[in-house]
Amino acid sequence: MPLNLLRHYLGDAYFFNGTACAGKSTLSKAFAARHGFDWLSENLLNERMKGLMEAAWQPAWWAGPRDGAPAKDWERHFGRPPEEYRAWLDACIAETVPLMVLELIRLSAGGPVVVDLPFAVQTSIEIAAPGHLMFLLTTEAFVVRDYYGRPDDQGLFALLKSLNNAEELIENGKKTLICGHQKFLDEVYQSGLPFLMRDNNRTVESTLQLIDRIFGF
Repeated sequence: MPLNLLRHYLGDAYFFNGTACAGKSTLSKAFAARHGFDWLSENLLNERMKGLMEAAWQPAWWAGPRDGAPAKDWERHFGRPPEEYRAWLDACIAETVPLMVLELIRLSAGGPVVVDLPFAVQTSIEIAAPGHLMFLLTTEAFVVRDYYGRPDDQGLFALLKSLNNAEELIENGKKTLICGHQKFLDEVYQSGLPFLMRDNNRTVESTLQLIDRIFGF
């Protein structure tokens, strides 16, 4: 679809992009509740994707182990070199873009909607209407420290802990998470688009006030 038409149909969508552990889910959900908007989260979209993916159309999604796969499959999956694992994750994210667009168009028919998804910087710029995109960022140190402690990732953490060489696989996962982290930050800085860096001294309310100003509320 031509980007001008896509931006027209997504004109009531507000995009929160950024790094892991920067508060995207918490703040996008709070922003949506604050203004009475619908909210589309990364986890919800992933759940919907699982029931729709086909090998011919979503090869990256299909290449990963399925629920109930043998432990050795998961060990091989999580033990890949960080660069290879990161490339697979990015391919999976790219494959969710068409579904995200369709879901946002559907939800936007009922009014504004807020979306929390970790897309590539350029993808976000291309599909978001002007003034409807911001980034939430954090440092590599916060990602390494906090990622596996998040409530949404406890299932993944439990799976990793059940495997042979669990600590080694967890460390590999942390290296994967920060692979390309600085490149993402640099692309955001160079874009000139608004961003907020995680600050543990700032409350959710004070951060929402900053986000309101960014989006013109």
